[in-house]
Amino acid sequence: MKNAAILIVSIFLLTACRTEQKNKKQFVISGELSGGYDDYIYLNYPQFLDSSYKVIDSVKVIDGKFKFTGATHSPVEGWLNLRPSSNIAWLQVENSKIDIKAIYSFQGSGEDIYRMINLEQVNGSKSDSIQKDYQTFFKTNKDKDSFDSLVKDKVEHIAQIENMDAYAGKLLADNVVFSDRLNLEDAKHILQQIDTNYVAPFERELIRSGLKRLERFRGGKQILDLVLNDKNSNTINSADFRGKLLLIDFWASWCGPCRVKHPEYLKLYNDYSDSDFEILSVSLDEDSNDWLKAMEKDEITWASVIDIDGFEGKTAKDYFLYAIPYSYLVDKNGNILMPNPTVEDIKSRIEKRY
Repeated sequence: MKNAAILIVSIFLLTACRTEQKNKKQFVISGELSGGYDDYIYLNYPQFLDSSYKVIDSVKVIDGKFKFTGATHSPVEGWLNLRPSSNIAWLQVENSKIDIKAIYSFQGSGEDIYRMINLEQVNGSKSDSIQKDYQTFFKTNKDKDSFDSLVKDKVEHIAQIENMDAYAGKLLADNVVFSDRLNLEDAKHILQQIDTNYVAPFERELIRSGLKRLERFRGGKQILDLVLNDKNSNTINSADFRGKLLLIDFWASWCGPCRVKHPEYLKLYNDYSDSDFEILSVSLDEDSNDWLKAMEKDEITWASVIDIDGFEGKTAKDYFLYAIPYSYLVDKNGNILMPNPTVEDIKSRIEKRY
C-alpha cells in the first residue's frame, strides 16, 4: 500500500512538473510605437475553440513603448488597435518573443479623431515568417503563366506542414474569397489538411462562404440573375441579356482598382458594339450621388445598376461578395464562362463567338 501511495504521488508530481513546464510557454510582445501616442493600446484575439474576438489585454504606451505577456493554446490571428476610433493592425499571436516596430498617425481632431497604427516590422513570430515567405513567393511568381498552379501547390504545402497555424486558414480563405486561383476540388482538398480549430472565427466563415461561391458560381453553371434599378429608376434584369455575351461587373465609386478598368471596358464596348456583347455594371455604392458622379466621369454608357445597401445588401450576399472588383463572363444562355476575365479573355470569346 505504501509503495502504491508513493507511485501515485510520483505520478502526480511528474504530471505537475509537465504541466508547469507546459505553462511556461507564453508570448512576450514588445513594441515600439513612434509618432507621439501616449494612451492605451489593445490586444485582441480569439481563445481556443471560441467563436469571437475579445480584448485580451490593454497596456498604456509609455515613452513610445509597450509590452504584452500571456499565453495562447496555438498560433492565432489577432490584432492591435488604439483607443477608439482606431484602425486595426493584424498580428499573428503565438507563444514566442515577438518584437514590433509600429507608427502612429491620426486624422481629424477632438471627438472626430481617427487613430491609426501601422506595423512596420515584426520579428520573432514563426507565423509572421510563414506569411513573409508567402508574400515573397507571390511577388516573385505573380506574372508567370503558371501562377495559379504555383499558388495551389504553395498553399497546399503550407497547409500540410503548418496545419495547426492560423495563417494556413487565412491563406486558404484569401484564395477562395478574394481570388479565383483555386477551384472547388483543390480548395476542399486543402481544407481537409487544416485543423480548423486553430483558424480564426472570421476566417472560418470566409472559407465556408468561399466554398459556397465556388460551388454556386463555377464555370458552366447558370448565373444567378439579379434585378436592380438604373439611374432612371428603370428595372433591369440580367436575364434580359440572354442571347448575348454578357460581362457582369461588380464595382463602386470608391474602388480604385474597379475604376481603372473602365477605360478598357469603354473601348471594348465601343469596338464590339455590333457583336452581341453587353456589359452590366453593378455598383455597391451606398450613396447614389457618388455612383452617378463616377459613371459620368468614367463615361459609362452601358447598362449600370446599383444596390444601395452595399456589402450588406442582397446582391453582395447572394453572390458571396467580400471584395471588389469582381466579375463574371456569361454566355448567351446565361451560363458562366469564367470569373474575373481579362479584356483579352473577353475579346477571344467574342471573336470565337463564345
